Amino acid sequence: MAPRNSNAMSVSTTSSSLYTEDVPESIDVISLDDPAAMSPQAIKAELKYYGVSMNSMNNDRDELEQALAFARRRSTSSGSSPRGLSKIHHHQQGGGSGGNHKPQHKPQHKPQQHQQQHPQYQRQKNMQQLPQQHLEQTAANLGVRVKTPPTSRSQQHANNHKYSTNNSGDNPTHIPLSSNNRIPPQILNIIRISADPTMKAINMDHRNLGDREVMKLAEAMAKNSTIEFLSLRNCAISDDAVSKLADMLLRNTTLLELHLDDNRISGEGAAALSTALITNETLQVLTLNENEKVGDKGVVYLIGALEHNTTLRTLGVENCGIVVKGGNGGSRNSRNHNRLEQIETLLADRQIDSNFESLLERLLDDDFRVTGIDLSGRRIGDKGAVRLAEALADNTQVRQLWLRGCNVGDPGARALALCLEQNMAIVDLFLGDNSIGNEGLVAISDALALSNLTLVSLEMDDNHVKEGGLDAFSRALAKNTSVLVASFANNPIGNSGKVETLQAMLAEKRNSQNFVSFV
Repeated sequence: MAPRNSNAMSVSTTSSSLYTEDVPESIDVISLDDPAAMSPQAIKAELKYYGVSMNSMNNDRDELEQALAFARRRSTSSGSSPRGLSKIHHHQQGGGSGGNHKPQHKPQHKPQQHQQQHPQYQRQKNMQQLPQQHLEQTAANLGVRVKTPPTSRSQQHANNHKYSTNNSGDNPTHIPLSSNNRIPPQILNIIRISADPTMKAINMDHRNLGDREVMKLAEAMAKNSTIEFLSLRNCAISDDAVSKLADMLLRNTTLLELHLDDNRISGEGAAALSTALITNETLQVLTLNENEKVGDKGVVYLIGALEHNTTLRTLGVENCGIVVKGGNGGSRNSRNHNRLEQIETLLADRQIDSNFESLLERLLDDDFRVTGIDLSGRRIGDKGAVRLAEALADNTQVRQLWLRGCNVGDPGARALALCLEQNMAIVDLFLGDNSIGNEGLVAISDALALSNLTLVSLEMDDNHVKEGGLDAFSRALAKNTSVLVASFANNPIGNSGKVETLQAMLAEKRNSQNFVSFV
């Protein structure tokens, strides 16, 4: 038999016939045929060729065609051999070089002559690689969207960014739905038995699945060992489906991210998820944003679960209808900063993982390959900032340090100030979008005035700096000769004249040194 073309998608038989429950005795891959033009027997034979289980197969035409389209797309994306290849490729007894080889699958019924001569089985062999346009056109005829794998690392990054925090690094699998918006049972079975090792991320956002289909998906994923990312944003699901997802989390040991934003989840659903989180040891990201019925009570349940759970790093509860008591005894729906701060506090230490520890070791070793550090968005908090500052104190390699949006407050800023008193390598320090106030900036200003002669630029945008902190920084500039660029946008300073005076002072220093600022 000629070598198999890994991108070809359909089958031709040289055996007697095709049967509903039996695999043909010899199958060659040759071309992509429209499933709408194929008989149910041929569709089932090709599905079996791709390794799809026949146990849940029925005679629903739509489901058969959808399952075949999905199996073909999966084979094209992975470029791997179908699971059933070794069982399918063999010669019938007495034919070719394998004349003494007994067939592994023996037909239970005597073949009929008209089946052998059916034109549907007489196909041209040894075709070249199937053009991608042919696949896309045929898929379009079936109403199925084919997701072409990215051809470059930048494209892959763009696709991953579109799906927010998909840390698995894999493009989400697009699951085709039947005409009545249901997930075909064959696909559910693939998920249930983890038949496709390339299926690591599923994005079902805005598919309007409803509770019934999500409950089926949750049941299928209970023992799945491949899927790490599942997104069900805006899928019209309520507490009933969330309860099944919670049951799934009690048994699943693979899923890392679950996104349930913008659905119809209430406090009851949050309570179910909280129970699962107490024992689940793998989930790292859970988002429930834009579920206004979760309410304060539901968030309290989730916070209680965090006190027992040790693996969750991100919990999104923005705009979940948390109640803030008003001064007049009434109430208004808004973000409750106390609840969010509780969550931030509980999750802060979990940002310091093995990767962070490895970074600290390299800094302590003064690794010449590490010249810039960007931890922006990593909520390491004050504890993380303190440990980072200690590791950088004697480092001579790092020139740039980005800590934007890292949940750093005055304690973290004080630690960085102590680092700047000793470190003579850091040139640019970015501390925007944190919670640093006057106390933290005064500490940094003292370090700049007393000993640091290497820092050139400091960014403090979107912090809590007031007029007193800015005054301390301005006094430090009178003694410091290295700082030429500083930014304090969106701070509650109040007196804009002092900001303008500071910028004029910096501009004069730059001009005297022929320094051009691009910050």
